[in-house]
Amino acid sequence: MVVTILSAVAQAERRRILERTNEGRQEAKLKGIKFGRRRTVDRNVVLTLHQKGTG
Repeated sequence: MVVTILSAVAQAERRRILERTNEGRQEAKLKGIKFGRRRTVDRNVVLTLHQKGTG
């Protein structure tokens, strides 16, 4: 019984964490903050190398 109660509390806490995380992400997107990894390669450089037959 104790395990069941602890499990229910943990699930409720997880839901609250997800709600807060999603709210924060939505606010960040509205402010124009970008998500994900930054590009490390310039597309124009790749196209130029491809046209030259290198890379």
